Amino acid sequence: MPDLGLSGGTRKRKVTRFLRRALPNYEIAATLGPCMRVKRSCRPVLNTGAGVNIVRTRVLPTNWIAYAEKLTTLPRIRDANNNSLVTNYAIHLYVDTGGVRLFDSFLVSDNLSVPCILGTEFIEQNIEAILPRLQKIVS
Repeated sequence: MPDLGLSGGTRKRKVTRFLRRALPNYEIAATLGPCMRVKRSCRPVLNTGAGVNIVRTRVLPTNWIAYAEKLTTLPRIRDANNNSLVTNYAIHLYVDTGGVRLFDSFLVSDNLSVPCILGTEFIEQNIEAILPRLQKIVS
C-alpha cells in the first residue's frame, strides 16, 4: 500500500463516514421594493450556496418593469434541482432586514421556489454573523 502522507505511513484505514460541507439556508423577515415608498414584506432566504440575489416576480409591484432593465446577455443559473432559471431582467431594490438597509441588484425570475434569495455577495458584504439558535443575523 502506498504512503499517502498520513501519520501512520502505510496503515490500512477504514472510512466510516464521509464529511461534506453543508450549505444551509436561513429564512429571515425583510421588506423589498424599488423605492422606499413601495416596499413589500417577504421572507427572503439567506442562501450560502447561491452567488447572486434573485427575486420572484410575484414579490414585485405590478409596475416593476418600469424599474427593471432588460439583460443583454442572459446568465445561466440553475436551482438546487438543476433546473434552469430564466432571468431576463435585473432590478435594483431596497432591502430592509431590520438591521441592514441597503440598495442592491437582483435578477428577476418567474420560476423561483422561494420569494427571494439573498446570495453570498449580499451575505459577505452586509452580514457579520448568522446565529441560527437565536434566529438572528448580525450586521
